Amino acid sequence: MIIMTQGVSGSQTLPDYYSWEEKYDQLKKNDPAALPWIRRSIATAKITGNARHLMLAYGDAVYYSAKRNMKLCYSDSAVQAARRLDSPDDLANSFLGKGIIWYFNYRDFPKALLQYTSAYALLQDSDNLYLRHKTAYHMGVVKNHLGLYDEALPLFTGAADYFNSHRNDPSDPNAAYNNTRGYLNCLHHMALIYRSTSQPLQLQNILERWEPMVKDSDAFSQERAYFLKEKGIQYYNQRAWHSAALMLQQAAAMLQNADDAASLGSVWYYQGRVAQAMHGTATAKAYFLKTDSLYTRLHLVTCEIRAGYEGLLAIPSLPRADILRYTHRLLEIDSIFKKDYPALVSRITAKYDQLNLIRENSQLEKDRLAAKKRNRYAVGLAVFVITLLIFLFCRERYLSKRFSQCLRAYNQKEDYPLRQQDEERNNNDEHYTPQMTSHALTQIDKFEKMALFTKKDMSLPKMAEITKTSRNLLSFVLKSKNVTYYQYMREVRIRYITSLMLQDKKYLAYTLDTLADLCGYQSRQVFAKQFREINGITAQEFIKRELARVNEQGHSAPVAEDGSRPPEIARSKEL
Repeated sequence: MIIMTQGVSGSQTLPDYYSWEEKYDQLKKNDPAALPWIRRSIATAKITGNARHLMLAYGDAVYYSAKRNMKLCYSDSAVQAARRLDSPDDLANSFLGKGIIWYFNYRDFPKALLQYTSAYALLQDSDNLYLRHKTAYHMGVVKNHLGLYDEALPLFTGAADYFNSHRNDPSDPNAAYNNTRGYLNCLHHMALIYRSTSQPLQLQNILERWEPMVKDSDAFSQERAYFLKEKGIQYYNQRAWHSAALMLQQAAAMLQNADDAASLGSVWYYQGRVAQAMHGTATAKAYFLKTDSLYTRLHLVTCEIRAGYEGLLAIPSLPRADILRYTHRLLEIDSIFKKDYPALVSRITAKYDQLNLIRENSQLEKDRLAAKKRNRYAVGLAVFVITLLIFLFCRERYLSKRFSQCLRAYNQKEDYPLRQQDEERNNNDEHYTPQMTSHALTQIDKFEKMALFTKKDMSLPKMAEITKTSRNLLSFVLKSKNVTYYQYMREVRIRYITSLMLQDKKYLAYTLDTLADLCGYQSRQVFAKQFREINGITAQEFIKRELARVNEQGHSAPVAEDGSRPPEIARSKEL
């Protein structure tokens, strides 16, 4: 059932092994449903101390495990179990199984070759010729993949001779099938070598020996697919495009479900070349993209996959992003060839100057980064502009609203904090009679109308002296209006200068220093700050908007809702 265990010698009886095996031998390869039974089989082998049972059970675990790390783990255990048997054939077979895991599941060819070489060394004096030539075949597969054709060809030739001489044994159909399949696979790899080394006569000889064995056989469908592949490539080299396309199409269909991505990639590449010859480069792109998928998905590297990138780069009008991507991958593959496949480097026909390609790739990368940076700047600039426009829009709405509120306030004559007539004055201090507070308010009103607050050295004592009231009474009256002296002076000065600017547009032409001086401020900075706090808008913005309003309406003073204008304010130095 399991190829790994074929040809293994046997001295220990295996009744327990076979009783467990029959519970899962009907399952397919890589089906983990078999593992619970196999684990019980392994436990039984450990209890009974049957090393051969243990080795075979571990081999079954390798076969049915779906994950490659579990396959490798079980193959290690199979090797350890085989060492206990003191049988070179069993140990060699375990090494062979472990090498197959490294080759097919990990694509680590040096480690696979190490395991195969260890197995082959153990089989030099073995009577098990099938296992010996089978190991030689696997060694040849790795050497062929690495481009060591001179070392691989003798291994395939010797194995092919052995398998061919034992493929017609009527006494053992199973052995006859395995020998026939081994012979066909040897022919396949010999054909690969002759094609790669440009030996068409030897290749033709192989194909003639190969064809009658797979032509009408359903038992060797994968081997027939290999034959169709090589025959199609031969037709391609002979420029027989239609015959090549037919053969390669059949091979591709048969290899879709086979576990051989390298052969499928070879078919796709030559299908692309045939399509390119028949219909033009653009038609071949779909096939070359399939070979690209093998590298991106499986990290598979072959000469055909590498050549597929050359085919993609030859497509006219390829977008710069694609050129950059495919150039980068081609350079990656070339670096892998130089590191892991030195024997193949000299056989690769480079259709480009690698130094120029590296320079072009570097330039493309710079262009891509520059374009990315430009796009980032463009997006950033767009965000900044949009944000700025939103900010300006919101600022304009806010300033327009504040300016309108300011105009409404002055049109409604809400200009000074103490000018509002309040019939109910809160006077709860027994020291000041209503007549005293009324007199003080009258004097403050005169103080405001004569704009005596514009004196820069004005203070609470001086105000009390001018209004002929006491300092304490002034403080009491201001407090009753919920303002301090400093709040009062700030507000009355700002509202005064604002009224001037609304009455006569000549004030709109004054500087902030002049405006500050007119209303009693010694510092322009303090004036600007308090103007904004009182009116909710800067003095510059107020002047700008008032000028625009005046020029638009053709008058110099605002009109209230009732049609009246703000009252004139007379300046005087005395009451």
